[in-house]
Formats: sequence, structure tokens, C-alpha cells
Amino acid sequence: SAHDSTDIDTYNMIAYSGDSLYQYTLPGRGDNCRFEYYVEVADSNDNITKSSAGKFFWGYTSIPNYKENTADGYARWIGYNVRTTGIVTVATKAFNTTLNIINLQQNYILGAVWKNDSIKTDGSETVIEGDSVEVQGTIIFSTGQTRIGNPYSKLTKFTSGHAIDTILLNADHLMDTVGDNYEGLLVQINTRARKSGTWPLADSSELLIMYDTVLPAKGSIIDTFLVWVDPDTDIDGSVEPTWPKKIIGVVTQHDLSTPYWSMYEIYPRSIVDLTTDLAIHDFFLTASVANGFVSLKWNLTGINNISSFRIERKYEGEKYFKIITTVNSNTYSYDDKTYDMKRNAEYKVVCITSNGGFLEFNSIKVTCSMFIKEFSLSAEKNTIKGTGWISISSPSEKSIDLKLYNLEGRVVKTLFNGIVSYGKTNIFIDASVLSSGIYIVKDALGAFDDILRINIIK
Repeated sequence: SAHDSTDIDTYNMIAYSGDSLYQYTLPGRGDNCRFEYYVEVADSNDNITKSSAGKFFWGYTSIPNYKENTADGYARWIGYNVRTTGIVTVATKAFNTTLNIINLQQNYILGAVWKNDSIKTDGSETVIEGDSVEVQGTIIFSTGQTRIGNPYSKLTKFTSGHAIDTILLNADHLMDTVGDNYEGLLVQINTRARKSGTWPLADSSELLIMYDTVLPAKGSIIDTFLVWVDPDTDIDGSVEPTWPKKIIGVVTQHDLSTPYWSMYEIYPRSIVDLTTDLAIHDFFLTASVANGFVSLKWNLTGINNISSFRIERKYEGEKYFKIITTVNSNTYSYDDKTYDMKRNAEYKVVCITSNGGFLEFNSIKVTCSMFIKEFSLSAEKNTIKGTGWISISSPSEKSIDLKLYNLEGRVVKTLFNGIVSYGKTNIFIDASVLSSGIYIVKDALGAFDDILRINIIK
């Protein structure tokens, strides 16, 4: 046997029923540990036969561990047996009346799909939304989705009535390669209108293309996403909602060819998932850097009961946004002076309403490369013919006396004497009266050490 490595451990099995039944109890491992094994049999003539390999995850496995994909989006651990737990978000018979296909999730950030080839008549594996369950089975792969299914598919119900959390996405989150992060999750998307596709008649399915509410011009990449109406729901044959609405549904994939990184769709569970009214709000968020900190500015129209704005930040590598401050309803900017300039970050502004509700919009990213961290001098190609420009990059406000020296160390020209602010300052230089040759540009006050060699050509 081997666990999470290529090292092979060998154990001698013990006969417990004549010469036909043997057993060995394997040493215990921790949760999430991958385990592979085979049985080798030798007869009295030293003829050896090996069984096919058995594969499983030991103990309880968190969803990301068994849903790992290969470079082309295929299930890396297909064929392994696995056991995990979660809260049901899609009930038995929601999308299929003969197969028992359900969705479950852990917290509200990890989604999974479990499948049995039939629905048990005794009701032991029939579940509803909000049930707490343990599922077991074999890792299978279908249309780009990693699932837990047959053989060895089993479900155990525990308690009911658990709250189901959802996260707010937009069309960008369902783009190729990106959507896999949310596969299996119950999510919500603020939806402006139907772009194309026909609203389905009774007993028919339809793939709809919908607009979200975040326009590409305001910070997103795309503004359309896919919605699949399943004929086993009560949506087909119903009256189409009057848009805009909030759409709730699970993220599903229907990709039929490699690489499996596209065709992410939202599956609403019933017409109730399409009935939440939504006002269209125009939101615009920008981020810039100045004087070593991040300056956020935003604009929001269409909401009259704003109580405050909550500013949230998430550094690269962190899973969750953290609240850094709250500002009043009349404030539409914030300077984050606690930002770590060595790290990339993402910002989000959440609108809090007077009735305790909240609205989330698109986030914006800031990279450490946007910041000027030290003084520097530069000139295009380091060559000036007649006239030209020298650029000063400054991480703070500073008094400088920028002079031009010849190679003998004598000052031949004062280029700038004054205060530079954070950012880049361009200095005009008239070198038409100077002789051709190499010159040195540096600060006579010693505010910074950087020097610039320039070649002046007549």
C-alpha cells in the first residue's frame, strides 16, 4: 500500500477462514490522506497474482482535496472512494426524478455533487434543502464536473433545518477557467435582462444567456452568463419574470471536450429562485495610488436609503475579505494608509442600507507594482539631442536640487531646485548649448543616491 507518496508498505495478511478468506487491518491515517493498495497472492509454487489497485481517501475529506483537477480540467483522483459532509442545497428530484442527484456545500465556499443511480424506495436517501448529510462514493467525472457517485454510493442523513448561505457573483466569475472555483456552489447573480434564448414551454429545457448588472465599462470583463432551465423544475411553462431580478442557483458545468474549463452555467432550482426583485444600481469604483497609500473612490446611483459604506480588503493568498473601516453615507472616497505595498490586494465597497440590508458590487484589484518605492531618475534611451526630458520618480514629498555634472565633476547646469511630490515629475532640459558627451545627473542635496548618465548629442 502507499499513502500520499510513492513509498510502498507491505503487510502480511492473516487467514481467518481456511485458505479462502484473509484479512489485515491497516494502520490509521489522518483525514484527507490518499491511500492506494493491492493484494498479492503467492501459491506453494511461488506463482504470484496481483489484484487491481484499490484507491480511497482516508477518513473525512474536504471538498477541495478530492476535487483537484489536472491541467486539462479532468478529475485527478477519479476512481478513488471518498467520504465528505455538508448541507444540502439541491434536494432529491430537483433536477432528476429517477436518479438521486443532489448538491451539498461546506460553509458557503465549497460545493459538491453526489449521485446515486436510483432513488431508494424506502426514502432513506431522500433529502431536502437544509439537511445535514454524510455522503460516500467513488469519484466520477461527467461533462467537466467532478462528482461523488457509484459504485459504493451511500448517503446518511443527520439533522434538518440548517441555514443555507450563498455568495454574490457576477458574470466574470463564470468565465472559462474561473468558474471551476465555484462549481457545485449555490450562488446568486444580480440579473438585468435576458439577452437571448427562448423562455421554455412546459416540459422543455432551455439554455438562456442573461445580462448581469455590472457593465464592462465599469470594471468587469464580460456582462453575460448562462442559465439552464431544467424540465424537472417548475420553471418551464411558467410566466417569465419581469427583469431585473436576483437569480439564485447552483454553478454547474456542461463541457463535453478537453480542456474542461468552459460552459459554466447557473441552474435555478425552482421559480422561487427567480422572483427576488432587484433595482438596477449604477456603481463605479476606482483605485489609485498616491503618497504611498491606496485611494478609493466610488459612485452609486439608484439607492435612497444608504446608511453607510463598508470598506473591505483581501490580500492575495487570503480566502476572505476583511473589514478595514466603515464610512458614512455622504462619503464616497477612502484612503487606505494601512496597505502593505509589498502585497497585491483586492478591495470591495459594500453599501449598507438603513433597514439593515446590504448590496455588494464588483471589486477592484491593486498591485504592488503600482507603487513607487524609491527615488529614481530616468530618460528615454538615456540620450538627449538638443532638448529632452528627465523623469523623477518619488515615493514621497521631498526637496531636491537636481544638477547636471560633466565627467570632471563640475556643475554645468541646474535642472531643478524645489519640491517634488509623490509620483513622477518630468523635468525639461535644454542641452543645445552644451558640448556633446557623457554627463551625470544627480541630487546635490543627497536626498537620494540614484544617478543618471546621459549622452548629450549636438
